[in-house]
Amino acid sequence: MLQVHHVGNRCITRIIPASVGRHVNQMLQPGFGPTRLPHPPFHASSLRRSLYLSSTAPIHFSADRRTINICLKDGKVITQRFSPTPKANLDRLAKALSELMQTPEHQPVIEGLNEEGRDRPGITFGMMEWYLDPEGDTIHRHIALPSAGELNTIEELILRRADEMDHHPHINRGKVEDRADMCMTITCTTHSPRGLSVRDMKLAQKINEILADFDTLTPWKADTTRGPKDEKLRIAGLRDRMVAANRVEINKALENCGCETAKSNSTAPLETFSKEPV
Repeated sequence: MLQVHHVGNRCITRIIPASVGRHVNQMLQPGFGPTRLPHPPFHASSLRRSLYLSSTAPIHFSADRRTINICLKDGKVITQRFSPTPKANLDRLAKALSELMQTPEHQPVIEGLNEEGRDRPGITFGMMEWYLDPEGDTIHRHIALPSAGELNTIEELILRRADEMDHHPHINRGKVEDRADMCMTITCTTHSPRGLSVRDMKLAQKINEILADFDTLTPWKADTTRGPKDEKLRIAGLRDRMVAANRVEINKALENCGCETAKSNSTAPLETFSKEPV
């Protein structure tokens, strides 16, 4: 079921699938977004990833600006598609991405959810870092809060800061079955010209400053009738659906803006790179 409400200059879309519960997608600025339907993100396999970058020149871009190489501390290199805005300064993008995508050295401890799980970390929908979408044109961060009330507060703070910057993220709120909507996926991207920009990096950094005052790694309330593997799959599936919902909203926005250059950039054929998300 789809419900659309207009509040001021914002369009709030509520998607209510029977199997998942309500997703709340908020398109914060009219007239932007990509045109291709989203494909499943490649981050379902890892709930608590650790991405530690090389201390020297961790990020490199190809000469045609279409590929990014991320050098890790262990010597591995992750290569994937990259799609910046045409005039984005790559040096500034590299510096900002290396800060936003790297896992903090000191992370909050996630307590077990019950006596059986006290000796192992809980699983959570939230992530400490941002990750680069496989299409290379957006960055996402997932968060999980103790209550819907705190999520409301965070959403209000993010929107207030975005209004000040005149640059808005796509925000999707979701819940599983009859549980409170305590999960949020935040997506930063630029719509015209299409791609990832320095403004997106600045917005993500400001969002991080807001999130630093909250517990964004609230443990998943496990279903005692399901095993840990099933619970992880449920979290991964919810992450996928929430990212896909944000990309659908970006698609709709760009369809309405008439930005032919942006549309042609967003529909370029996909190339095959590493499927590991960064």
